[in-house]
Amino acid sequence: MYDVEKHNNLLSLLGLALLNAQALEYSIVTLFAINKLLIDGKWSKDIRNLMKSKYKQTLGKLLNDVSKKIKLKSDLESRLFEALKMRNWVVHNYFREFAPVIASNIIRDKATKKLYKTALFFEQVSDEINEINFKLMQQSGRSGEDIIENIKVTVKSYLDAKEKEVDCP
Repeated sequence: MYDVEKHNNLLSLLGLALLNAQALEYSIVTLFAINKLLIDGKWSKDIRNLMKSKYKQTLGKLLNDVSKKIKLKSDLESRLFEALKMRNWVVHNYFREFAPVIASNIIRDKATKKLYKTALFFEQVSDEINEINFKLMQQSGRSGEDIIENIKVTVKSYLDAKEKEVDCP
Protein backbone atom coordinates (compact mmCIF):
# COMPACT_ATOMS: atom_id res chain seq x y z
CA MET A 1 0.00 0.00 0.00
CA TYR A 2 1.23 3.49 -0.89
CA ASP A 3 2.18 5.47 2.23
CA VAL A 4 2.13 9.21 1.52
CA GLU A 5 3.97 10.14 4.72
CA LYS A 6 6.83 7.70 4.10
CA HIS A 7 7.07 8.74 0.47
CA ASN A 8 7.21 12.42 1.49
CA ASN A 9 9.93 11.55 4.00
CA LEU A 10 11.91 9.89 1.22
CA LEU A 11 11.57 12.94 -1.02
CA SER A 12 12.58 15.21 1.87
CA LEU A 13 15.72 13.15 2.38
CA LEU A 14 16.49 13.32 -1.33
CA GLY A 15 16.24 17.11 -1.13
CA LEU A 16 18.31 17.20 2.07
CA ALA A 17 21.04 15.07 0.49
CA LEU A 18 21.26 17.47 -2.47
CA LEU A 19 21.19 20.51 -0.19
CA ASN A 20 23.94 19.09 2.03
CA ALA A 21 26.05 18.24 -1.02
CA GLN A 22 25.78 21.86 -2.16
CA ALA A 23 26.60 23.09 1.36
CA LEU A 24 29.76 20.98 1.20
CA GLU A 25 30.70 22.59 -2.11
CA TYR A 26 30.22 26.05 -0.61
CA SER A 27 32.29 25.12 2.45
CA ILE A 28 35.12 24.10 0.14
CA VAL A 29 34.87 27.38 -1.80
CA THR A 30 35.06 29.21 1.54
CA LEU A 31 38.20 27.21 2.37
CA PHE A 32 39.83 28.51 -0.82
CA ALA A 33 38.78 32.07 0.03
CA ILE A 34 40.12 31.92 3.58
CA ASN A 35 43.41 30.46 2.38
CA LYS A 36 43.76 33.31 -0.11
CA LEU A 37 42.90 35.80 2.64
CA LEU A 38 45.67 34.36 4.83
CA ILE A 39 48.17 34.50 1.97
CA ASP A 40 47.21 38.05 0.88
CA GLY A 41 46.73 39.35 4.41
CA LYS A 42 43.58 41.30 3.55
CA TRP A 43 40.20 40.97 1.88
CA SER A 44 40.19 41.98 -1.78
CA LYS A 45 38.14 41.70 -4.95
CA ASP A 46 40.51 38.91 -5.97
CA ILE A 47 39.03 36.76 -3.22
CA ARG A 48 35.46 37.44 -4.40
CA ASN A 49 36.53 36.66 -7.98
CA LEU A 50 38.17 33.45 -6.81
CA MET A 51 34.94 32.47 -5.07
CA LYS A 52 32.86 33.26 -8.15
CA SER A 53 35.07 31.08 -10.33
CA LYS A 54 35.11 28.24 -7.77
CA TYR A 55 31.29 28.31 -7.47
CA LYS A 56 31.15 27.41 -11.17
CA GLN A 57 33.33 24.32 -10.74
CA THR A 58 32.09 20.81 -10.22
CA LEU A 59 32.66 19.12 -6.88
CA GLY A 60 35.21 16.86 -8.57
CA LYS A 61 37.20 19.84 -9.86
CA LEU A 62 37.03 21.53 -6.45
CA LEU A 63 38.36 18.41 -4.74
CA ASN A 64 41.16 17.96 -7.26
CA ASP A 65 42.16 21.60 -6.66
CA VAL A 66 41.98 21.12 -2.88
CA SER A 67 44.23 18.07 -3.01
CA LYS A 68 46.80 20.03 -5.07
CA LYS A 69 46.66 23.41 -3.31
CA ILE A 70 45.51 22.93 0.29
CA LYS A 71 46.98 20.48 2.76
CA LEU A 72 44.27 18.46 4.46
CA LYS A 73 44.57 15.33 6.56
CA SER A 74 44.51 12.28 4.31
CA ASP A 75 41.47 10.78 6.08
CA LEU A 76 39.49 13.97 5.47
CA GLU A 77 40.63 14.08 1.87
CA SER A 78 39.49 10.46 1.49
CA ARG A 79 36.07 11.32 2.94
CA LEU A 80 35.80 14.26 0.54
CA PHE A 81 36.35 11.95 -2.42
CA GLU A 82 33.85 9.49 -0.92
CA ALA A 83 31.40 12.42 -0.71
CA LEU A 84 32.03 13.04 -4.42
CA LYS A 85 31.06 9.45 -5.24
CA MET A 86 27.94 9.75 -3.09
CA ARG A 87 26.98 13.09 -4.64
CA ASN A 88 27.36 11.62 -8.12
CA TRP A 89 25.20 8.67 -7.09
CA VAL A 90 22.41 10.98 -5.85
CA VAL A 91 22.53 13.16 -8.96
CA HIS A 92 23.14 10.53 -11.64
CA ASN A 93 22.06 7.12 -10.34
CA TYR A 94 19.42 7.50 -7.63
CA PHE A 95 16.48 7.36 -10.02
CA ARG A 96 17.83 4.39 -11.96
CA GLU A 97 18.47 2.47 -8.75
CA PHE A 98 15.32 3.40 -6.85
CA ALA A 99 12.70 4.39 -9.44
CA PRO A 100 10.23 1.73 -8.18
CA VAL A 101 9.94 3.32 -4.70
CA ILE A 102 6.25 4.06 -5.29
CA ALA A 103 5.46 0.44 -6.05
CA SER A 104 7.53 -1.24 -3.33
CA ASN A 105 7.70 -0.46 0.37
CA ILE A 106 10.88 -2.52 0.67
CA ILE A 107 12.64 -0.53 -2.05
CA ARG A 108 11.32 2.73 -0.59
CA ASP A 109 12.67 1.82 2.86
CA LYS A 110 16.08 0.91 1.40
CA ALA A 111 16.18 4.17 -0.51
CA THR A 112 15.18 6.12 2.60
CA LYS A 113 17.99 4.56 4.65
CA LYS A 114 20.57 5.17 1.94
CA LEU A 115 19.50 8.79 1.46
CA TYR A 116 19.55 9.40 5.22
CA LYS A 117 23.11 8.07 5.49
CA THR A 118 24.15 10.07 2.43
CA ALA A 119 22.68 13.36 3.70
CA LEU A 120 24.26 12.81 7.12
CA PHE A 121 27.65 12.02 5.59
CA PHE A 122 27.61 15.24 3.53
CA GLU A 123 26.71 17.21 6.66
CA GLN A 124 29.51 15.63 8.71
CA VAL A 125 32.19 16.26 6.09
CA SER A 126 30.94 19.81 5.56
CA ASP A 127 31.12 20.38 9.33
CA GLU A 128 34.75 19.23 9.29
CA ILE A 129 35.58 21.71 6.53
CA ASN A 130 33.71 24.46 8.40
CA GLU A 131 35.74 23.73 11.55
CA ILE A 132 38.91 24.15 9.52
CA ASN A 133 37.53 27.38 8.05
CA PHE A 134 36.75 28.68 11.53
CA LYS A 135 40.24 27.84 12.85
CA LEU A 136 41.86 29.47 9.83
CA MET A 137 39.84 32.63 10.40
CA GLN A 138 41.05 32.65 14.00
CA GLN A 139 44.62 32.32 12.71
CA SER A 140 44.02 35.53 10.78
CA GLY A 141 43.72 37.28 14.15
CA ARG A 142 39.95 37.36 14.56
CA SER A 143 38.27 36.18 17.73
CA GLY A 144 35.70 33.41 17.67
CA GLU A 145 33.06 35.88 18.85
CA ASP A 146 33.93 38.30 16.03
CA ILE A 147 33.71 35.51 13.45
CA ILE A 148 30.30 34.38 14.75
CA GLU A 149 29.01 37.96 14.80
CA ASN A 150 30.21 38.49 11.22
CA ILE A 151 28.45 35.28 10.14
CA LYS A 152 25.20 36.52 11.74
CA VAL A 153 25.47 39.89 10.00
CA THR A 154 26.26 38.24 6.66
CA VAL A 155 23.33 35.83 6.95
CA LYS A 156 20.94 38.64 7.93
CA SER A 157 22.11 40.76 5.01
CA TYR A 158 21.66 37.83 2.64
CA LEU A 159 18.17 37.05 3.96
CA ASP A 160 17.12 40.70 3.78
CA ALA A 161 18.23 40.89 0.14
CA LYS A 162 16.51 37.59 -0.75
CA GLU A 163 13.24 38.70 0.85
CA LYS A 164 13.23 41.82 -1.35
CA GLU A 165 13.63 39.85 -4.57
CA VAL A 166 10.64 39.73 -6.88
CA ASP A 167 8.98 36.33 -7.15
CA CYS A 168 9.01 34.63 -10.50
CA PRO A 169 5.59 34.21 -12.14
